[in-house]
Amino acid sequence: MVSKNTTHMTDRKQPTFRWYLGAILAGGLVVTVALILADIGRNRPSLPELGSVPPFTLIAETSDTVDQSLFDGKISVVDFVFTSCAGICPMMSGRMAWMQEEFDDQPSIQLVSISVDPETDTPEVLREYGKRYGARPGRWTFLTGPKPLIYDITRQGFHLGLDTEGENAIIHSQKFVLVDARGAIRGYYDSDSTDAMDNLRDDAIMLARK
Repeated sequence: MVSKNTTHMTDRKQPTFRWYLGAILAGGLVVTVALILADIGRNRPSLPELGSVPPFTLIAETSDTVDQSLFDGKISVVDFVFTSCAGICPMMSGRMAWMQEEFDDQPSIQLVSISVDPETDTPEVLREYGKRYGARPGRWTFLTGPKPLIYDITRQGFHLGLDTEGENAIIHSQKFVLVDARGAIRGYYDSDSTDAMDNLRDDAIMLARK
């Protein structure tokens, strides 16, 4: 025979109706939030096509010759810098280093930096520059080549400003360019804007998952 005291202790350990109801409501809330977030992802506006990567033949920091096929099948973040730059280039390369970490689990996303001072930035110079920012071979590529071709690629291909002022000053864009796996340009992002960098990260990952 079970005593009244024992029965009372056993009853207190059983989940109440309110407990079950709370658990059901909490579970439903989690599912609802997940569905809303998934729907937001599906309904994210598609990115426009703003041009395409032009044909080129350049030299990588590895001294290998590469062409526009570098962009085939990869989502690419591209910028234009030079190693002796004392202005925005260190900040831009720092942003690239940050993105390299952000894309660590996204092997289909690559980073490409093209020198706008190819007469100085030899493959060896670019290789040492990349080491300063922790560039990983195969993930972050540096390109150099004939100056007229670099300027044509920048202005006519990627539609970015590039000019010289005086003997040494190089005026170039501080924007990053997002390129999809077919070589289409899908967006421009200001490197000095944290919000723009967050958008660039999210847009690149969105393209990589398609």
